[in-house]
Amino acid sequence: MTLLAAIAWWALAKPADGLLFHGPGGMYSNLSCPFEWSKYSCVHMGGNFQKQAELGAEYFGTHSGEIQDAFGSMPPPDSRTVMIGDSTLRQLFISIACLSSPFLAESRVDWAEDHWPCHGSDNCISHGVQSGFNVGSLRYTNGHELHYLPHSGTLHLGEGAIFARMRRELAVFGGATLGPNTALRSQCGGRLSARDTVVAGVGIHDELVESTINDLSALGEAMRSLPDQPRLLLVASLTQHFDTEDGTWRGPKASSACVPAEAQNPREVREAARLQPGKNIDEVISWGDAGLGAHHIGNGDCSHYCMPGVPDTVAARLFRRLRGI
Repeated sequence: MTLLAAIAWWALAKPADGLLFHGPGGMYSNLSCPFEWSKYSCVHMGGNFQKQAELGAEYFGTHSGEIQDAFGSMPPPDSRTVMIGDSTLRQLFISIACLSSPFLAESRVDWAEDHWPCHGSDNCISHGVQSGFNVGSLRYTNGHELHYLPHSGTLHLGEGAIFARMRRELAVFGGATLGPNTALRSQCGGRLSARDTVVAGVGIHDELVESTINDLSALGEAMRSLPDQPRLLLVASLTQHFDTEDGTWRGPKASSACVPAEAQNPREVREAARLQPGKNIDEVISWGDAGLGAHHIGNGDCSHYCMPGVPDTVAARLFRRLRGI
């Protein structure tokens, strides 16, 4: 508990309507960051989640130097990053929003107005601030923008198959756009350009994996064939640690306990066979989490991690790449 208290060294008033204009930044815990979700904060949930909370805090503390170094400055000015993926990539957006908050000029997320699924989490906030959001946007003081969009559509905003839509835009107009559903309207123009970066994730929903890989591969190949296109980074899907043959989820009858390690990440292996630097993407960032099963939220969730914790180190590696280092 001493380490948990040390990490929760700053607090911030909760934002109204998903807005934050300035914040002190630094480490976060127990909903001290206005972008945190209650169902990802094992400190907030307490009780059965206390052990995971302590593991997450210890992991953050061990890697605090590299995390703080990564978030020491902003990505390039007057450019954009668009993160397109599922809830696991959104955990990285949450981490980036929390850890880069000293540099934010404006931000917005669309907190659920009525109900966000709790999925069995304790002490859950089911609507309003720190419940859950679909989309989010960050605008930094140097003009850089970072947007998160779910690739399969949202609970309230209907666009799905964003990679396929961007591919069609390339074919017709020679350039892709963010689309109409960002939380903040971009101030950097319509089309994405070589100044910008697309961060893509395939995700962990089996019914969408094949179509998402196909759409992302086609988008990447099209981008590489045209001038003035954004850089395309893939965040490989994280390792799931369910008590199944390969660690992936196999239905509600699976054990609620997470196994501590997997020999390999089958999702990352599958993606690597189809999405390759120099062919249809520019770079891959891996979670490197095959041995981190104990850090999952647990209690039936062996896909998402407690925050703070593992997502912050991956977010730090991603943010370094966005800064160009």
